Order: sequence, then C-alpha cells, then structure tokens
Amino acid sequence: MAALLTAQARTPTATPIPVTHYAYFPIILRALDLPDLVVESLSASSNHITVTIRNIGQASVTDAFWVDVYINPNPPPTSVNQPWYDGRSTQGLVWGVTDPIPAGGVLVLTLGGPYYATDYSEFMGGLTPGTPLYAQVDSANLLTTYGGVLEGHERDNQPYNNILGPVASQAGTAEAMLAEPTTFDVNEALLPTRPQH
Repeated sequence: MAALLTAQARTPTATPIPVTHYAYFPIILRALDLPDLVVESLSASSNHITVTIRNIGQASVTDAFWVDVYINPNPPPTSVNQPWYDGRSTQGLVWGVTDPIPAGGVLVLTLGGPYYATDYSEFMGGLTPGTPLYAQVDSANLLTTYGGVLEGHERDNQPYNNILGPVASQAGTAEAMLAEPTTFDVNEALLPTRPQH
C-alpha cells in the first residue's frame, strides 16, 4: 500500500519594514516658558535708593514676590531666603510686589514708593559714598527653594541670576533729604511667607 503524502503549500512571510514616526510638540513646549526676574540696576545716594527690576523671561510674572536691598551686608546674599535682616546688615529695604509684570516688563521701586514694606525695612539715610549695596529680586519664600516665582533659570538649573551687587552708593546732593516713607498697605496675604523681622 502506497503512502499518500500531501505537501503543504508554503508561502514566504514578509519581513515588516520599520517605519519612523516623528511628533512635534511646539504648543506643549511653549506652555513651559517661564518668567525670569533680574535686578537691572541699583542706585543709591546718601538718602535715596532705587531698584529697577526686569522680567527677561518668556512669560508674565503672575505670582507675588519680595525684593530686598542689603546695605553693607556681611556676608553678601547668595541665594533665596536670606533677608537683609538675618544678621547680614543693620539696614535694608524691602518691597512686596503683587502686580503682574509682562515678559520684557520693567518695574522701578523707590524708597517710600508703591510696594515699599515699612514693616520689613530699616533705613536711616546718610549713606557714606562708596557703601556697598546688593539687591535681590524674588528674595524670599519659606515654602520653596526658589522664592515666590518659579523662574526659567531655576527650572533649567542655570546659575542664580536674582542678585545684583556690589553697587557703591554715590554722594547725594544738598537738596536730597530723606523723606518720611509713605505707608502703603502691602497685602501680605498675597505674598510668599518670608522670615520674620
């Protein structure tokens, strides 16, 4: 008896060709843009101090923040949560900024002007020309390691750029008198928690 053999038909299997897919997410990455606050300038004479801050980031500052000026600090500030009155200086000034600053926007802060926080400031005037001063924007928030505003340089682990100094005070003019600072209602409920004075 002959055996009946059946051959099964074999079909070759195709090897899949790898396909590369690219995805672009410019809208998602754009949402990650952050503000970046810097002290653009600091000027002081015997009885006047002015701090100019700028948002050099790609997004508006919408969170409230503090600004400290240190008069002849020892040691100078190097990072957040080092207020002027933590043993660094015997005199200093503080502002509590609660309004938004757009990308590229500038804010000028003056002794006794808007945002000036008299409860945290102590300035007797009569600065000797050449006295070293420092200013720090977004200087305090006990609940974070970056202040009240998360900035692009902090997210990206770039060098800390919130401090300017030392800047030497200049000689004042005869008519430059220390005015009694105007009292503004700095709404601390809107501002980050800072070390007590």
